[in-house]
Amino acid sequence: MAGTTRSLHPPDAFIDPAWGDKLTDSSGAMQRPCLLLARLNPAASRDDVSPTGPAPSGKTPMPTAYICEPGAAVKRLGRTLVVTKDNQTLADIEQVHLSQLVLVGRVALTTPAATSLLAAGIPTAFVSSRGRLVGRLVPPMSGAIEVRLGQFHVYTDPAQRLAWAKKIVTAKARSMLDVLVALRTGRGDARDAEAERAIADTVQHVIQAESLRALLGLEGAAAAAYWKALPRSNSSALTFAGRSRRPPRDEINAMLSFGYTLLAKEASATLEALGMDPYLGVYHEPRVNRPALALDVIEPYRHALVDRLVIRAANRGRFKPDDFTASEGRGPRFTPAALRRFLQTYERAALAPACGLPRHDRDDQSLSMRDHLRRRCERLATAFRKVNRSASGASRTDTNPGEQLDMAA
Repeated sequence: MAGTTRSLHPPDAFIDPAWGDKLTDSSGAMQRPCLLLARLNPAASRDDVSPTGPAPSGKTPMPTAYICEPGAAVKRLGRTLVVTKDNQTLADIEQVHLSQLVLVGRVALTTPAATSLLAAGIPTAFVSSRGRLVGRLVPPMSGAIEVRLGQFHVYTDPAQRLAWAKKIVTAKARSMLDVLVALRTGRGDARDAEAERAIADTVQHVIQAESLRALLGLEGAAAAAYWKALPRSNSSALTFAGRSRRPPRDEINAMLSFGYTLLAKEASATLEALGMDPYLGVYHEPRVNRPALALDVIEPYRHALVDRLVIRAANRGRFKPDDFTASEGRGPRFTPAALRRFLQTYERAALAPACGLPRHDRDDQSLSMRDHLRRRCERLATAFRKVNRSASGASRTDTNPGEQLDMAA
């Protein structure tokens, strides 16, 4: 292929934000970083991971590659993915070092490359430049049918479903409370204390909820208090007046929505690899094109990871109003340079030692948020499998929903 090749082979394939929006290749030419890869353990390879599943506990997960250069194309050359644009080779990625591929905006994927990714068990997500998940290209679903049967049993058993949903709402409320406390450091505002009390009250009342409808009401009250208080943590030049979406009305909400899309995409891929159906939830009702189970899983993490990183990045001046463009009726969107910077920020936060974790995850805070998310999905698969075995070999009254849930929440 014509042009200069800039090979990015792990473990040194992380584009550090300090390098700015351009990189110098071996010839001294400046190139834009169309490719972002998470930092990788030098000893790791795809041999450490199942072709259709996440890394086992204790293993470093392979990196996610984000291709975000408008007009670029991803092609296959042997077992290597080659990113090109205008007959220039921008980067190459060895598939052995890759866990998933994310194409952002106007990026093409050739049929040979797609076939090669599927054969290697590597999912591909297509995300719009505004952060909307357009679709996913995934390998065949795992044959772990007993996991999906257990998932269906929970969904159709009102008692078990309510017990599991209570744990989800409790973890979400605690996560919101932790984020508000972490972000208000040094600021004494009576309104903050009031919001924190309202969220804490939700945790106390969840146990008494007798239906999913009652849980929705409690979650709504906690969310209202949270989104009213969170804007007071924003000291940046970016606008933020509370949560808005479809479309997001301001820059902070645009970043939040994009981050939630990335997180839900990640959870969906992991759940599917472990044999679960990401569209059949426990707390979230199934709807067309709504990954309800993935939304259940990420509830405690969306605030601990995305909200925290967005507010802190904004307050540190990493994003400014001119990093966004606006169009009538569609809300703000990242400029190309800001989009790459946001993806870098997200990856750094996902791979850093986790903070603000749900209570059950605090046994090992040296692991990253991504590792903890994977563990949560693994526990969920184990719990669904046990539910199926209980339903097949014993009456459901012999099963304690709370005990099953402790492994999944």
